[in-house]
Amino acid sequence: MNTELYLSKYRIAANRRYLGILLAQVPIVIAVAAYNGVSLFAIVAMALAICVVPVLAVWHMPETRITAIILGVATMFTTALLIHAGKGGPEWHFHVFASLAILIMLADPFAILAAAGTIAVHHVLFFFVAPASLFDYQAAFPVVLLHAAFVVAETIPAAITARILARATMAEALATAQLSGQAETLHHHVDAICYSGQQLSQSSQAQAAAVEQSTASLHQQVDDIRSISVAAQQSGRLSADSVESISESAKQMAALDQRISQLVIAGEAIKKIAATVQSFAFQTNLLALNAAVEAARAGEAGAGFAVVADEVRSLSLRSSEAARQTEDQVNLVLSETAGVRSLSLEVRKHLEQAVSSSGSVSSEIAVLAQKAQSQLQQLHSVQQALQEISKISQDNAATASSTNEAAQAIQSTNQSLRQTVADLVSLSNN
Repeated sequence: MNTELYLSKYRIAANRRYLGILLAQVPIVIAVAAYNGVSLFAIVAMALAICVVPVLAVWHMPETRITAIILGVATMFTTALLIHAGKGGPEWHFHVFASLAILIMLADPFAILAAAGTIAVHHVLFFFVAPASLFDYQAAFPVVLLHAAFVVAETIPAAITARILARATMAEALATAQLSGQAETLHHHVDAICYSGQQLSQSSQAQAAAVEQSTASLHQQVDDIRSISVAAQQSGRLSADSVESISESAKQMAALDQRISQLVIAGEAIKKIAATVQSFAFQTNLLALNAAVEAARAGEAGAGFAVVADEVRSLSLRSSEAARQTEDQVNLVLSETAGVRSLSLEVRKHLEQAVSSSGSVSSEIAVLAQKAQSQLQQLHSVQQALQEISKISQDNAATASSTNEAAQAIQSTNQSLRQTVADLVSLSNN
């Protein structure tokens, strides 16, 4: 704010107020004149003439120093008219000193000096021209000088006070302008702080909620991965047991295959024995035939031998049949054994493949369990970090809330400050 402009506004208000005070004295002057029997027509005419110029000055140029000087001169003209209406009574001379004191409100020392000069010229001039209008007794010139000394004694501090008032008004304008500007700047900054505090508080609360939700989700993931790790470890143990069981089965199938091989060898041996028995039976049959032929040649003497030969022949035939059946059974057993052995080899092959596959699965399950355990440890670390972040977020939310409350308190104080500045400005303008 321009201090000169502020002083001009003050002078406008002061000149208008003082004009009201000046106009309010006119009825008093008329009343005093009527009380003392002084011509009212002359008093009213002179009072109106005195008031015309100040009214026009305040109307057209209320902010200028000339208007203040005109008001000061018009004040002393009114004082002179009041002294005249009071027929020079000494009590009316006090109006001079009261008017000089009231003129301080114009904050212009030149108005006071002009008023003092005007009343000094009036007293000197009227002492020689119309002394009866000045004093109601035969006063000597030193009395006029004494009055002038009193006027000078009041004029000097009054002028200094008016100058101080003018400077104080300008300083008040500067202080009010700076205070108002700083209050507005502080208002904008406080609004920004409040907005930032609210945003920070909301963001911190949202972050804390998000971290809490993430922590809960991470807890669930940790539990799931822990379950997966436990299941993987159990699957690894079961897979290892399965591999061991299948390996044992493969060993037993190998032993079974060895037994079957031995059984085949035994069957081949039985087959050879049956063939040998059948060969013996064939030769015995031939021998029995030869014995029967020889017994027939011997006649009755060989009849008993013929019976024996016949029994031997019958026995050899049964032995040959038994050997043949044995050989057939052995061939059947060998055929079935060959099928069993082929099936055993196939089962053994599948078991060996199962052992290999189970070993791979067991290794993969072991790797999976190891990875799950490692991931579980990493998740534990992340979980601890999230707990720290959650704590920091909660602390930030609390700090943001406190900051927001402090900013709102500052904003309230700033509102009071702005209102105080506005009231100060209003009082200064009034």
